[in-house]
This record gives sequence, C-alpha cells and structure tokens, in this order.
Amino acid sequence: MAYKKGLNVGVCYYPEAWGAESIENDIEIMKDMGVTIVRMGEFMWSIYEKEEGMYDFSLLKNAVKAFLAAGIKVILGTPTATPPLWLYRKYPETIRVGRDNKQIPIGVRGHRCLKSSKFNLYADKITRKMAEEMKEFENVILWQIDNELEANYCNCPECREAFRDFLMEKYGNSDENQLSEKETLENINKAYGNHVWSGEYFDRADIVPPSDYPDNWLNPALMMDYDRFAVKVTADFAKRQADIIRDVIPDAKITTNTWFCAHTIDRSATYENLDLVSYDNYPFTDSKNITSKSYRLDMMRSVKMQPFCIMEELSGTVGSWMPMHRATKPGMMSGYAMQTVAHGADDVLFFRFRTARTGAEMFWHGILDQDDYKGMKYKEFKSFASELKNLERYDLQGSSYIAPVCILYDRESDEAMRMQLQSEGMTYLKALEAYANSLLRLGIGVDIRENTSALSVDDLYNYSIVIVPNLFVAKEETVNVLSEYVKTGGHLIITARSGVKDINNNCVSNAYPGLLSALCGAKVEYYDSLGKDIEKIDICNSDLEERIGLLRRWDDYFTQYKEEYFRRNKTGVHFNESDEKRDNGHKSKRSYIENALQWADLLAEKGAKALARYASHPYGSYAAITENIIGQGSVIYVGTYLESDVLTALLSLVADKSGITHELLPKGVEVCYRANETATFEFLFNYTEVTQVFEYKGKKRHLKPYEMKVRVL
Repeated sequence: MAYKKGLNVGVCYYPEAWGAESIENDIEIMKDMGVTIVRMGEFMWSIYEKEEGMYDFSLLKNAVKAFLAAGIKVILGTPTATPPLWLYRKYPETIRVGRDNKQIPIGVRGHRCLKSSKFNLYADKITRKMAEEMKEFENVILWQIDNELEANYCNCPECREAFRDFLMEKYGNSDENQLSEKETLENINKAYGNHVWSGEYFDRADIVPPSDYPDNWLNPALMMDYDRFAVKVTADFAKRQADIIRDVIPDAKITTNTWFCAHTIDRSATYENLDLVSYDNYPFTDSKNITSKSYRLDMMRSVKMQPFCIMEELSGTVGSWMPMHRATKPGMMSGYAMQTVAHGADDVLFFRFRTARTGAEMFWHGILDQDDYKGMKYKEFKSFASELKNLERYDLQGSSYIAPVCILYDRESDEAMRMQLQSEGMTYLKALEAYANSLLRLGIGVDIRENTSALSVDDLYNYSIVIVPNLFVAKEETVNVLSEYVKTGGHLIITARSGVKDINNNCVSNAYPGLLSALCGAKVEYYDSLGKDIEKIDICNSDLEERIGLLRRWDDYFTQYKEEYFRRNKTGVHFNESDEKRDNGHKSKRSYIENALQWADLLAEKGAKALARYASHPYGSYAAITENIIGQGSVIYVGTYLESDVLTALLSLVADKSGITHELLPKGVEVCYRANETATFEFLFNYTEVTQVFEYKGKKRHLKPYEMKVRVL
C-alpha cells in the first residue's frame, strides 16, 4: 500500500489498553468516523517481550490484520520509549542518570539512556524482531522511531566517557595529525576560558557533564558542547534504529514524532536520515489566549521543506501532566486540525481514539471518552474527515506551501539564551513568534528554516524577506550567507541581541552585533535589559508612522479604513526626499511615540539610517531601529522588542519594498496558501471564539468561531 496515496486522517490506538476483544468493534466505529490510518505499538515492549528473549507479537499482528481487512493503513511505533521493568532490574546501567548523578526514578516512560550500550543491545533486538514479524503486512505504510525523542541529557558513566571522547575528538584534531591529550586539553581550556575560577582541565577525567547547578551558574561553553553531544546521541540513536528497520524492510518509510520541550532534539540532524517529519500538535484551548502557535507547524514543515505528518493532534481537554485545560469549544478541534493541513500537513492523527481508563494519562482526552459516547468531538472528526476526502479530488496532498518570507531559526542561539537569560520574560522563541504572528496578520506565509552548516544563499534566494531573530551565537559562515543574500537584492531583518556570542558560546570582543555590524551599518554603543520596564521610541520615518496610525484606526474602525489600506498596498509606499530631510534631523515633524519592550540596543549609525530613535533621556540620541541600504537590498536592525501593531506596520513597510502583496487581517484570523500544478488552495481560519466578518481580496468573508474555510482557486 503506497504511503502517499491521498490525505490520511486517523487516530492513535492502543489495543493493549482495551484488549483484543475490542478491536473488531472499534474498527466498525472508526470506519463510521472516516478513519483511514491508525498509529499503534509504540508502548508495547512489555507485551512483546514479557521475558528476556521470549517474543510474542500476536496482539499486534491480530490488530494489524484486522485493520488490513478493513482497508485501514497502519503506522507502527518501535517500543523503545518504554522498556519493560525486567530490563531495568537486570541491567540498571540502562537507566538514565540526572545531573545530580542519581538514576532517575522509574515510573512512567522515557527512563532509558540512549547512549547505553546495554540498552542499545536490547533496543536493537526488539526493533529488528518487530520489523521481521510485521514486514509482510502491506498496510503498514510508516514506521515511527521511539516516541517524542529528546536530547539525551544523561550523566551515567558511559555518557561521561562518551562526552570526553566527543571533546577529545573535536579539539584534538589538527590539519596534520591527532594532538596529544595534553595539547587537546589545552585547546579545550582555551575554548572554554577555563583559566577563570581555576577551571582548567589537567586530565580527561576532569571533564564531566554539567552538574546539578542552575544552567546560568555553569560555564556556557561547556553547556553548549554538552548540548551538541546530547543531540548527537539522539540523532545517532534514530539513525541506528532506522538502519535496522531498513535492513529488514529496504523500502520502509520511517519517521519519529517530536514536540517542543526543554531538551529539544536537533531536528535537522535527527530527520536527515528519516523520510518524514512528524509533530505532536496541542494548541491552547484557553479562549483568552488567541495566539495560534502556527509558527510551530511552519517550523516542522520547513525541516525538510515538504508536507509533514501530525502524529498526535488535539482531541479534547488535555491534563494529567498538569491541571486540566479548558474544554475544546465547538469547532475548535476540527478547526485546529485543518490549520495543520493549511500549513502543510498531509496526515493528521488525533490523540487518541478513546480516553484512557487507567494510567497517568487518563485525563488526556480522546475522541471518545471511556463511555464511548459519540458526541461533539466525534461529529467534528467525521466532518473533518469528510472535508479532507473532498480535497483529495484536487490533489492537495503533496502540494507546496506558499511562503515569500523566511525566518531563520538558530537552535544554538535558542539554547544559549535559555542557558543565560538576558531579560526577564525574554526568550528566543518569543521573538520568533512575534514576527511570525505579525506576518500572519498581513496574510504573508513564512517558512521557518533551520540554520545549519549546510545553509547556502541558494536556500534563501527565492525569499523576498529573511528575518533572523536573536542570532545570539553568530557564526562566520552564517553571516557570509546573509551578506550574499542581501547583495542579490534580498531584504534582511535582524533583531536585538544578535552577534553577541561566538561558536564557543563566549562573548565576542568587538562591538555588538559583532560579525553582523558591517552588514547592519550600525553598532551597539550601550544596551539595557528592560525586563518588565518600558522605554519610549520616537518613530522618525513618516511612512512607518502613517502605517502604525492606519493599522490602529483599522482595528478601531475596521470597515472605514479598509479601502484606504488596500489603495496604499496596491500603489506601494516608499521613502521620498522629504522623508530623508526630516530623518536627517533625527526626528519626524509628526512625532510618534511608541513603547520599547524587554531590551534596548542603543544604536550608533555607521552608514545606516534611523527609522526610530529612543525618546527618553539619556538614550534620546541613539537609534532603536536602523535601515542600511546595500544595492537593491536592505538590512533592518530592530534593537528592541516592539508591540504587535508597530511590528506589523514595520513588516508591512518592508513587504511593500520587497514586492510582497499583502492585506491586513483582523486579529485572530490567518490565511495560508498551498499550490500544485493545477490548483491553489486558500485556507482562511478564525482561531477566536467570536464571529469575524471582514473583506479579503475584494470579497466579504464570514467566519464562525474556530471555523476554517477552504477555497480551491
């Protein structure tokens, strides 16, 4: 059965929880729902191997055979996230060790060390045996490695030695030969600045993973290298498991599911050897928070720049690991599911078919609750499945997401800012999300691509705008690519707290934004961590000033000002001579004061021109936002965090300059486009609990709460 045949809609299913006697009846219910695919098997190791070396896959086989007879596809998960307790009892060296040097308590799942040779021995065996037992089932179209892999932060003896080997190899290689241990340790000491606080390594045994101190008490260079080691261990584990499956089933398609967690994987490295990206999507159900979080979907799609899989989708109230969230409102479940399709998913599996009756996750709700009542969620599932089936007629599956803008995500900058918080409430992803949300308001699609060593200007060439938030750890090769992009006529936006660290996670010795200074045409002469305080900025560009005012009038008098906004977007608004004369005087004649939040980079222009300046003493002479024109391209440096209206206006200005057509949408509405050779698909989504009535592209639109309308153009 071919993997990419149609759009798949399904559920996560656990026969071990409900028994073999329930399977046939459950399949009848699923057929009525419109289920085309199920995932199962990822937590069944103790079912498969109750005793060491004694295997029994009968429950799984019977379930897969029943789904085959029903014409339902299957995703099988390898069970390595939940080893049986006999394995931990017999081989305690397989248990992960925390930063306190103590083995973590055995309780639920994920207790294994992915670097443990003993664990890998048994993980390899169960994966190979499972592949051998299930290879003949033609409805098994995809394999999931483990479950929600995280970076392998482990302090066991084996990981300690492996981390030492990792560092000795990294710092012990020269162009000509392998350095001695003493020379290698000297290189590590130099890279880490270990002369501070008498931290030099004199023997490889001195090297230990980060201790139980808070991250910001520890050496940032050590922390960064340990994170690189931890994500490599996980990527290596995923590749090892995938290789085993392909050795048994050469044409197997393989994925693993991921999520946003404290020790997130290196997505680029982990998925490099896999066929498909999968994501577990749980949007907020609190109606007071109307942030869509769709930037996470864009990040997942952009890892491989192809359609992806939602392995777990919100089915109802979530809880268990935290107090239960608000219940899903009518339309919310199906609306958020269709949002994933709008952003590039071809497969959506809801977690789960039925709410658990036992165990820690009994309040993480499924489509059916324990009583099997076919209520609102059941009906929404059927409606969603029917709509997907209708879209199959137009070959939506495999179509491309339309994105004229790229946000460049830098994982190491994200991690470095977690390790050393720069300002109260300020995080890397907060900055990234702010830009993504403002693009949503303008109806502009975005790819969120990972900054890897393989990044080239060819990867960015087709984007009219590239946004680089918080490039805290700036590498020379990244700066070179960005410079080449601007020289080709690209428009680049760089945000505050960029160019601060080098590749070793140490501060650079030149003025910020470090390697980016020449590109930005500005330097940071002073900075201030604002936290919850607010500074003021004076908008000194008339075009930006007018856009801010227009946008705010739009929110207040939506219909009245829409015609004017459309007219401006069609004709374009650019700098002119009178603007430049006013700007040279450091202040527009029509002063417009806005808030500067979280952070203040006080910028001195070195060729760039100020779009905004700080308005309060003693910062009033410094720029807050600058623009540096380089040929047909430009670089904007935003030295602070902006309120959403100001940021949206700024992005509108840059979009006009770069030729991107855009229209302002009401807050809480987003639009996405996917296209194939014959059709373009418009997805218009209202992720609020109020009805939205507005005009878009010359037509009146009406969206009920959490409604997604799809048009084939």
